[in-house]
Amino acid sequence: MVVDTTLKDNKFSVQAYTSRTLALGDKVLATEFVEIPCDTIFGDIERVGADLMLTGFNDPGPESKKETANKSFSDEAETLAASMGRLVDLVARASEYVDSVLAGKVAGDPAIGRYLADTLALVPHLARSDFERLFNGSVQDAMMVTFLSDLLRAHVALAERLGTAALPIV
Repeated sequence: MVVDTTLKDNKFSVQAYTSRTLALGDKVLATEFVEIPCDTIFGDIERVGADLMLTGFNDPGPESKKETANKSFSDEAETLAASMGRLVDLVARASEYVDSVLAGKVAGDPAIGRYLADTLALVPHLARSDFERLFNGSVQDAMMVTFLSDLLRAHVALAERLGTAALPIV
C-alpha cells in the first residue's frame, strides 16, 4: 500500500498493490507489483482527522507549520461542536420524517423504516450518567493522545535544532 502524505491537490490518495512472480518455466525471475483497485472509506471519526490533515498540513511554509503546531484544544472542541451540530441536524431530520409518516402527511417507505430501526438497534441503552462518563472518558483519551503527539512533535523539533536527530539511540 502506498499512501501519499503530501496531500497534493487537497486529495488523500492511497494506492494498493499485489505481488506476482514472473517465471520462465520453473525458474522464478522476478516479482512484479500490480496495482489493484482501492477505495478509501472514512468513518466520521477518521473524516475529522483527514479534514484536519488537509486544512492544516497542505501548506509546507513555515507559517503554516507553526500554526499547525500551535493548534489548541479549543480547535478540537470546535470540531467536536460542529460534529455534534451535524448529528443533531440529522436526528432532527429523521424525527421530522417519522412524525410526518405518523401524521399521515407522507407515505412511509419500508426501506427507510428498516434502516432507522436497524440504526436505533445499534445504539446501546445506557443511563445518562453512564453515557456521560463514557463520553467524557473518550474525550479525555483523545485529548491525551493529542497532547502526547504535540509533545512528540516538540521533542523532534528540539532534537532537529540540537542536531541530534540522526544520532543512534543506545
